[in-house]
Amino acid sequence: MSGIKQRLAEDKALRDAARELFLTDIQFVRGDARARGIGGRLADRLTEGSADMAEEAADFATAHRSAIVGAAAAAALFLARRPIIEVMDRWMAEDHTA
Repeated sequence: MSGIKQRLAEDKALRDAARELFLTDIQFVRGDARARGIGGRLADRLTEGSADMAEEAADFATAHRSAIVGAAAAAALFLARRPIIEVMDRWMAEDHTA
């Protein structure tokens, strides 16, 4: 029976230590929230997330450079489609017989 009591005492000690650690963390978070405010913490999180996302986008662009160039060229041709069609229509309407 003393083995069970010993184990119970050890478990209670671990529980108490974990509770103290948790309460210390809560006090730290509350102090940090008071010092910087919720808005400041939110701004920091958004800034960190944006920086990570920009870094991932740069890595992707470096790895897939040809696909991005092709997509940019396709977008440019799509946006300039009317002037291109007008030039082609004028060229096709001209008399090319010698």
